[in-house]
Amino acid sequence: MSIQIRMVHASHDPQLAHRLQAQQLACYQNFAVQGVAKTVRDDDVVGSGIHHVVAEDHRGVAVGALRIHVRSNIHPLPVERAIPEVGMLHRSLQQRYVDGIAEYTGLWVVDEYRGRGLSTILVCIALACCPLLRAFNGVAFTHHHLSFWKPLGFEVDQTIGGVVYPDSRYRSSVLWIDTATLGDTAPAYRRMIHAIRAALSQHQPIYWHPDDDVPTPMQVYLGAQAATSQTRLVLGEAHLPH
Repeated sequence: MSIQIRMVHASHDPQLAHRLQAQQLACYQNFAVQGVAKTVRDDDVVGSGIHHVVAEDHRGVAVGALRIHVRSNIHPLPVERAIPEVGMLHRSLQQRYVDGIAEYTGLWVVDEYRGRGLSTILVCIALACCPLLRAFNGVAFTHHHLSFWKPLGFEVDQTIGGVVYPDSRYRSSVLWIDTATLGDTAPAYRRMIHAIRAALSQHQPIYWHPDDDVPTPMQVYLGAQAATSQTRLVLGEAHLPH
């Protein structure tokens, strides 16, 4: 059954934003990194410049989500508060600020859909929408396997290196991406992201259908849910198990 994925401005539906935060915390508890979710401030959930990419099943129940934080002079990014002592991070942010910066954070997926490509689709949709938000640089701060992020076009900031975060078990990296050109993004993902971006600009709904047998190909449907009016994008070049 298809999963609908939509963008929600946090201030437009604060109750949903708080429910998503509670679900993120519950998900992170399964991996003993709940401290990351617990430290999220209320203005990181519903503040201005925050959008949620949320995946919902046929009942309208969220099964995965991530947050997009658009940086402003009065709203620093979560990564800035997480590692305030890293001077090279602030230098990188200042260099990119004129073109707009968005951070992708709080990614989670319920157990039923882990390993089936939903995390990848959530990030693709976040990348698709960022130029529409005037954020032409993307940043992530993650201890996820870099093999998840690299095909999507993210590059590790080598000037910062591995950072001990969220605790001594992990080395996290700062990753950057040019959301306009997607120059380092694998071609199949680039095509999908551009198509999703066009659909978002036209306010078309987006659906994702997981393959029942294997994690790929991943199928994204753009447009009306009726099969006769859908455009289907199939991605089958990479298996990203998150």
